[in-house]
Amino acid sequence: MSNALLKKHNLRPKKSLGQNFLTDPKHLRKIIQAAELSANDIV
Repeated sequence: MSNALLKKHNLRPKKSLGQNFLTDPKHLRKIIQAAELSANDIV
């Protein structure tokens, strides 16, 4: 989800609900690499 899309719809994560939004694809790639998932893993 992009920051522009969040702003367009006036969306913000609620800290009290433990929400956060991944807005940078680079971070997603790092998380996926760190998880060392295989094609057989169910997430």
